[in-house]
Amino acid sequence: MIKRGGPMIRILHFADLHLGVENYGKVDPASGLSTRIRDFLARLDEVVEFACTNQVDVVCFAGDAFRNRFPEPTYQRDFARRIARLARAGIPVVLVAGNHDQPAVAAKATTLDIFMALTVENVYVAAREETLFRIPIGEKGILQVAAFPYPNRGWLGLPEEMRRRSLQEQDEYLRAAAARKLSGLAARVDPSLPAVLVAHVLTLGAELGTEQTMTLGNEVHVMPSSLARPEYDAVLLGHVHRHQVVRSEAPPILYAGSLERVDFGDEGLEKGFYVVEIEDRKGDRRAVSYRFIPVQARPFLSLRVEALKGDAMQKALRAIAEAREAGRLEQAVVRLQLQVSEQEAARIDLQALRRALDGAFCVAGIGLEVERKDRVPVPGPLEGLEPLNALEQYWISKGVPLERREALIRYARELMEEGDEKLH
Repeated sequence: MIKRGGPMIRILHFADLHLGVENYGKVDPASGLSTRIRDFLARLDEVVEFACTNQVDVVCFAGDAFRNRFPEPTYQRDFARRIARLARAGIPVVLVAGNHDQPAVAAKATTLDIFMALTVENVYVAAREETLFRIPIGEKGILQVAAFPYPNRGWLGLPEEMRRRSLQEQDEYLRAAAARKLSGLAARVDPSLPAVLVAHVLTLGAELGTEQTMTLGNEVHVMPSSLARPEYDAVLLGHVHRHQVVRSEAPPILYAGSLERVDFGDEGLEKGFYVVEIEDRKGDRRAVSYRFIPVQARPFLSLRVEALKGDAMQKALRAIAEAREAGRLEQAVVRLQLQVSEQEAARIDLQALRRALDGAFCVAGIGLEVERKDRVPVPGPLEGLEPLNALEQYWISKGVPLERREALIRYARELMEEGDEKLH
């Protein structure tokens, strides 16, 4: 067991692993798994290694362990192995279910239920309802963890008569129902002991970014005042993929964000987890500090070349060379987008561009935005492209703006995942 000392309690807070995402990967012949699965497991390994070597007292996971509600057994095994390593090291782990962990049918198990069924020592699970855990931490005493799973509409209970009312009235009802559950949970907290709230929710004031703005539109928004209760020393959230501090005053509200980049909506966003430290009470409140720890997430790179005048091919090759020299190309997921004239489009050698991009982890696509009055699909080899990449090429040829394309890609991916789930 890792030796821990002193009055300070150190918590590692992470969320939104989404293990099972295979975007922009290829099959590893040795393991038979997507190379992108290795990325996500490597990020989880960084979390586990940090906790085991930096005197972390408790690890809190704020939901969405897997890509969908029916993860492959291999992914469940690999996730469980890493949680078990923490538990064997004497580090308690709190797992809170997110929306991707919960089945659409209430009678079916969540992806986290197996930990409860096996009663794994040092693992605490809140999968279906709000729960207060009192976790012993050696000589430091007790840490209270108020756990609040994703508030789906079935759990909050929308009466039949309310279903006939406007969406705004339904949202107000559900928000009030979530607030009542959160209030009841806070009322169970012992104010003499340190306490944190761990929840998988969307709260007002969170910055979503282009990757989630549209897909989280039909959510139950929880008011910050329902979360930042005086009973808590900190509020640790999952569900929003951009790490951020929603509220800095006590108690702080933190989103850990996702651990690994999923698509180009995450390009340029730092990924990682928070370390939160709670000191002994001084005055009315305990002193709380926090810091974000970045991980080595897979880089995503968009190369956009405006070549309406001059030799478009040479401009594209120059942009690729500059990215390589700057160290941005190697092992990155790369997409190249060329804005060209109709005349230059015919001179683009796609195979030569792909050869120039050698060394990238994945070439997600080469898109031509052709300046002409009547936009039609630009002829090019779509064979071998993943469906989502082919869709993106189509939307590029139609002149769909970048942010709109990214939102459409997100919708298309979710529809494909829903189709996969129905096969189960």
